[in-house]
Amino acid sequence: MSQFLPGEGGDWPHAVLVEQDGADGVRFAREAAAILLCGRRDCACGVCRRVREGIHPDVQLLDRGERDIAVDDVRGLRRDAYVAPLESGQKVYIILHAQNMNGAAQNAALKLFEEPPEGVYFILLCDCAQALLQTVRSRCVILGGAADGGEEPDVDEEARALAREFAAVIAEGGELPLLAFCLEHEKLKRAQLAGFFAAVLDLLEPALRAVVEKKPEHGGELARLPAERIARLIRMVQHRAALCESNVGTAHLLGTIPAELFTGN
Repeated sequence: MSQFLPGEGGDWPHAVLVEQDGADGVRFAREAAAILLCGRRDCACGVCRRVREGIHPDVQLLDRGERDIAVDDVRGLRRDAYVAPLESGQKVYIILHAQNMNGAAQNAALKLFEEPPEGVYFILLCDCAQALLQTVRSRCVILGGAADGGEEPDVDEEARALAREFAAVIAEGGELPLLAFCLEHEKLKRAQLAGFFAAVLDLLEPALRAVVEKKPEHGGELARLPAERIARLIRMVQHRAALCESNVGTAHLLGTIPAELFTGN
């Protein structure tokens, strides 16, 4: 399986919000940063080692402890983000205790999270995604919480079985089988589709953690994919889950997945 090369494909989202604060969250964020800077999985090169040790100049940790993260902190990140990386083609900013960003700081960060300079990524660590403004959450791929802040749909065994079938098709990596799956199930009712998307996220999120943390045995068959591809799938499914409450046709929500995944649109 080909490995993701930074700058080719851009599958990793600009901003990821992880409901895992503290030391475990930082370890996860550093492993993700190592993948972004190095481009290889299960690597022990000098770049990856320095990222994990917290001494790589292109990976920065913002930690204000229990104090508020203020607007001046965000302005400092914004100024630094426009400075070229020192060693690699990417820069990663890890924001610890992101729930401590005050309102002004969150508003100041919106454009930065949505349209950062090329090759700049943000990983926000928090104890509860709902502690952040919806406008911030909507600009992030969320691991561990509802992306839209709404009530999570019921997930029955039928939805879980369909999600497992989808995961098997995705893990194989073929566009035509995925297209066939989407066409076969394009007439799902809106409530069924919402449950299906929720069940898919229940598989994708642990798979991403397993790949980043080098525990593929905990991620099922989806853990065979590169972390960047899984993150992109999470972003796509979260977006479609939010649209389930709108008047967008259910056939469109499911049927556009193959084109978006394989063309990069």
